[in-house]
Amino acid sequence: LPASIVSPSELIRKRVSTTNQPTATMTTISPKRKENDNAKAASSFSSKKLKTQNGAKKFPLGTNAATVGDYPVGPNFLNALFKAPAGRFGIDTLGGVIYCCQRDFKALDVWGAMVEKGIQSIPVMLKNDYHKYYGVIDIQDELNFILTHLGDKASDEKKTLAELSKGVAKLENGLVKDVMAHPLSRRNPFHPVCANHSVLSVIELLAKEPHLHRVPVLDNLQDRKLVNLITQSHVLEYLVKNLGLLGERAKKPVRECMNFFKQVHTCNENDTTLSAFRKMAEFKVSGLAIVDDTGRLKGALSCRDVRVLGKDMHFFWRMNQQVHNFVRKLRTMSDTSESASSGEHRPRTIVKCIPSDTLGDVITKLHKFKLHKIYLVDTPSDRKLKGVVSLRDVLKECLKM
Repeated sequence: LPASIVSPSELIRKRVSTTNQPTATMTTISPKRKENDNAKAASSFSSKKLKTQNGAKKFPLGTNAATVGDYPVGPNFLNALFKAPAGRFGIDTLGGVIYCCQRDFKALDVWGAMVEKGIQSIPVMLKNDYHKYYGVIDIQDELNFILTHLGDKASDEKKTLAELSKGVAKLENGLVKDVMAHPLSRRNPFHPVCANHSVLSVIELLAKEPHLHRVPVLDNLQDRKLVNLITQSHVLEYLVKNLGLLGERAKKPVRECMNFFKQVHTCNENDTTLSAFRKMAEFKVSGLAIVDDTGRLKGALSCRDVRVLGKDMHFFWRMNQQVHNFVRKLRTMSDTSESASSGEHRPRTIVKCIPSDTLGDVITKLHKFKLHKIYLVDTPSDRKLKGVVSLRDVLKECLKM
């Protein structure tokens, strides 16, 4: 990253250390729990109760409801999640580092840093207190902001974002707070938990909220100091390492997971990439299935694929390429040192699941290819879409929600 980004007073800071000792080159926050300060606040995050389909029986999320019936979850799975503190969960996966920004940073500067580091979302801190959590900005928020203010200019070919944004004041001078004008909206829900809460309470939130992809962990709800950020990737890593604890639930066939069979948002492989990303914004989704004229699955496009445009959007003109050409370029980038350094690898084959696969198979594929959703097709050869399986869907199956 440029020096201005690494600087503690500039764009992105390294905030959480894996040890309790601060390093010489970064601001750190100890992930130690504060039992007394959090005891009262913790009660407000107790598991809510949901009704079953018949509206009669009620049960708290993550209890024995998941351990009974066909394909029961192993009792040690829920017990392990209940005992694990949210303050330390996934810290090792993060490398002990959380990147964050402030409300008054330039939106395009934050965009460049996110693309370069392969980060999908960044916590936002208050302008006058960069230890205090305010909300989250993700790469889809940034992209929607850019496309909204470019308007028809976005269709100009062979021009960089810098060239296109000249004269567009709201884009040139836009700040993070302008991109996340409504941080508490459904699109960007505010669901922090305290460090001494269980990981089970975090997974319940990720399974319940359709637009929630990460949960900030604070020292307490008064000071709001960020000590961890639990993402879907951390949960997926945990599931893969503990598939054995899922018990019989890991063997449940996809064809019996009714919430996997649903409407799929698609784009044609000959559509322009620009129109595809605008379709994501229209339907408030983070990805689309790519199909041919017969409806056969040809691949997938997601918001994280904007990395092909470059951190300074120098290759913004690629948005006017047809989707299949755009994705081809992504696949050629997968073996480059730049892609490898950011942890981004584009699958060279079409990743899919079929009705005879098991829940464990789906979890393994999501983890192997670093995906947050996988498309369900009828057969490997016909590849006709039947549904889509997101990590949220998987969590709902694990908790029997």
